[in-house]
Amino acid sequence: MKVLTVALNFPDQYHPTMTTWSKRQVDSIKTYTDIDLEVVVPRPFSIPIKFLPYHEFAKLPLKDNSNNGYTIHHPRFPYLIPKKLLFSATGNLYSFFVSRYILNNIKRPDIIHARFGYLDGYGILKACKKWNAGLVLDIHGNKDFGEWFSSFPIRKKTEKNLTLCKENAMCS
Repeated sequence: MKVLTVALNFPDQYHPTMTTWSKRQVDSIKTYTDIDLEVVVPRPFSIPIKFLPYHEFAKLPLKDNSNNGYTIHHPRFPYLIPKKLLFSATGNLYSFFVSRYILNNIKRPDIIHARFGYLDGYGILKACKKWNAGLVLDIHGNKDFGEWFSSFPIRKKTEKNLTLCKENAMCS
């Protein structure tokens, strides 16, 4: 079985403490199963100027191997700020750039696991539909259904994720 995990919030060499529980889950899957696993960790386009936020992301390779035997991909996408106003549009950009990268660089998985309902879940819907792959979607309380779910465009995009999960009976 081949599984693709998509997680915007996932540790990297420059931010090793970013949602370490997510990495521990992925490492456990690889350690205790024979599942073929790839991880997509999208990163915002960034300029490698030391004084700019997240300038380190520009140094990350597009593709790297983890110490635990799976491949990590770092496709880039435009992350619009201010977040309060433009987060819905960022979802469209994430979907376009990340899905395009996945479809062009990764072999069809059986299951796609989105670590967060939005951006990860909405961002990979195109790949799920094109490949007819099951979608497993993690929902994280207040962030997915609280603050951002009150935005009509984000709510509609998240509902698309939930609908696909319901069809596949794979929401968690």
